[in-house]
Amino acid sequence: MHLGGNWIPDTQKSIERREFIKNKYLNGPMLKSKEPIEKKQFYFTMENENTDPPIFVIGCGHSGTTILRKMIGSHSKVYDVGYETDMFLRPIDTIERLHTVSRRVEELNKNTIMYKKRRWIEKTPRHVHHIDTIKKFFPESKIIVLTRHPISCIKSLHHRYKNLKKSVTRYIEDNMTWQTSKYRNTFHVIKYEDLIQNTQEVIKTLQNFLGLDYEDLTKYEKTNRVIEYDDRICAKCGSKNIRKTTCFGTLYHCTLCKFHGAYNDVDNIRHRQLRDSQVNTGLFNKLHEDEDSSEFTEKQMENMKNFELKDVNLQHLCCLLDYNII
Repeated sequence: MHLGGNWIPDTQKSIERREFIKNKYLNGPMLKSKEPIEKKQFYFTMENENTDPPIFVIGCGHSGTTILRKMIGSHSKVYDVGYETDMFLRPIDTIERLHTVSRRVEELNKNTIMYKKRRWIEKTPRHVHHIDTIKKFFPESKIIVLTRHPISCIKSLHHRYKNLKKSVTRYIEDNMTWQTSKYRNTFHVIKYEDLIQNTQEVIKTLQNFLGLDYEDLTKYEKTNRVIEYDDRICAKCGSKNIRKTTCFGTLYHCTLCKFHGAYNDVDNIRHRQLRDSQVNTGLFNKLHEDEDSSEFTEKQMENMKNFELKDVNLQHLCCLLDYNII
């Protein structure tokens, strides 16, 4: 039987995982496939014997996570997933969800091997709220947290959401979540400002943390073309990773669950195109412009300073993140 040049055999661990799911959950007495699995408890990990533990980039959105992922993904030993997988955003509380995540991870492991890499890197900023789940699946994974000055980040979020309260809320929620994580001491925290101003020093420290030989990560691949995203979301799995093909008319498919079907429009196309254009521009220092608060009115600045979320305000968070108090 011809299996094709890109066929990668299953590893022993992947075979054992499938058997475990089958024996533990599907062959159990009167256990329906929709019945929730044990929450907060997983009896196996997703790590493979022929790939190193993966890398996850998390943090508040609009902190520079995309450009950091592209930089690390340009290393000769790292496979860049290339998009936000959203793997852990939905609860893994049914057999179907467990199978979906397991298959997705096996695909990433196989792609890593196929491209002759040692590990894969993924960035979904909102995974910051699912650190415990990541660590249950990948106990030895490397987690990188990127932070950014509150004015810069909230201003960028505000351009996207057009809602100041929503922007400040997300900044506080996302940053406080990793700050209070029990795995806090295992993270490698990088300031976006340091990445811009002291790039090579940050890169060397980062590669030491990841156990990678030094390479110049500033030479990642850039493209001058504007990517034409279809502003859609998969109706089956909720992923935004939709691609359009025009071979037989206009067709859409989800790159995550491979579903072909109806999609619902979402307001993110301009955000994604702006993000890609910024990433393809490369690293350049415009921190003074980013941290300029003049586009906010005095009233808005006052509201930001006084806004509290679960007894935490921006002044408190600035101290935790080692930024000048706004």
